[in-house]
Amino acid sequence: MDEIADNPRNPRGRVQRIDDLVPSISRVGVLVPILVTPVDDWLRRHPEDAQAVEGKRWVAQDGMRRLAAARHSGRLEVPYQVRGVDVDESLIRLHTAKALRLTPIEEAQQYRRLIDKEGLTQQQIAGETGVSQGHVAKRLKLLTLPTSIQDAVDSGRVGVDEALRLVAAKDDDLAERVGLALVESLHEGSSKVEISSDTESEEYVANDGARATDLDALVRRVTEDRAVEGGRRAAHLRAEELHGEFCDDVQSRLGPARFTHQIYKLSEIKAAAADKNLLVVPTRTEKPDYYLIHAARSDESTDRRQRLAAETTRGHALREAAVTKVPSSTVQEALVTLTLNGLSMLAKGGSDLAYELARAADLTSDGLGDWTWRRSLSAVPEQQRQRVAWVIALAVLEKHVRDAQAAWGPVHVRYFALLRSVVGYVPTEWEQAQLDATAGSRPWED
Repeated sequence: MDEIADNPRNPRGRVQRIDDLVPSISRVGVLVPILVTPVDDWLRRHPEDAQAVEGKRWVAQDGMRRLAAARHSGRLEVPYQVRGVDVDESLIRLHTAKALRLTPIEEAQQYRRLIDKEGLTQQQIAGETGVSQGHVAKRLKLLTLPTSIQDAVDSGRVGVDEALRLVAAKDDDLAERVGLALVESLHEGSSKVEISSDTESEEYVANDGARATDLDALVRRVTEDRAVEGGRRAAHLRAEELHGEFCDDVQSRLGPARFTHQIYKLSEIKAAAADKNLLVVPTRTEKPDYYLIHAARSDESTDRRQRLAAETTRGHALREAAVTKVPSSTVQEALVTLTLNGLSMLAKGGSDLAYELARAADLTSDGLGDWTWRRSLSAVPEQQRQRVAWVIALAVLEKHVRDAQAAWGPVHVRYFALLRSVVGYVPTEWEQAQLDATAGSRPWED
């Protein structure tokens, strides 16, 4: 065995994993011959390996783990079979991938070498190795990920399917951020994870004792963090541009008054900025929200004063409606209105208000935060699902009505009809005037 040089092109770390072979080889020796190549033949093809194989007669093409285990066991000889270099060593490894237990990244590296060095196509590799062309393509895609994620796949911490979903996002910035977050998240523990392929699922044990990581969850967290970061950056820039005040927590700053201090029209925003009365609040988009620091001035237009007063009056009815148990038909009517008009909880801060109403209705706990609450909605108990849907619908409709830039129309009419039918709400004079200007605007009258 002293005459056999280790294969300079053996996948990294391969010979370190021999614990499973040592006991049997110690007892009965190596039963499957090692494939070797005369060193002169090897150097004619790989002259760059001269230093690595110096002083040896043979180069191991295949069987490195068996060779390492035999050395560890004190064996002086092993059976061998001579093979020339006409058969590429990458193909040999791929043909014996199961026995070698190649990791997905090691397998991908062998495919890449055959493409770059031997000029083979994916179809040719598939034909030579007995896998599908799609399998080869998917493995190669793994090599486009950051090294930290490749290492996690290689060690079994991250599954192939999760990694491929990240590749499919075609977002290099996201991949880099996830890679950095992955490095930070890895810590002690051990686990077995499933490594899937086109034709089989094989169990692979993390080779360094690290526990499996939920990459999909990490992607969601990083995506949210990036959105928050982008929203904060955009709000900072906008606050500097308008000479307004950046505010990261409008709830703590304004309390309940934030519902009446929010402004939408560009003219109102500029007027507030000129009066140094403007708060710029980040959202999860590049468009921040705007609020008045102090209450509306006495010289403000009558229309605005009346609109804000109507919001305050309607707010009491809104909270009463949120805690009221309504029939399924009422919930369905509200959800149909949202769907047909393209309204979403994610727009115009609807999730903030929905969370406030859910708290009022005892459907969530205090201190959870609207983002965490929204992420938990898929796990809402069956008996609460309809009530949660109801408060979300109310919040989205209310936010739409509060939008000073939105023209009053059928959505406004249906919303006031719902409030009337559920809690007997009677529109203020200002609201009634807006409704009267909308065709067919009095459906709540008997």
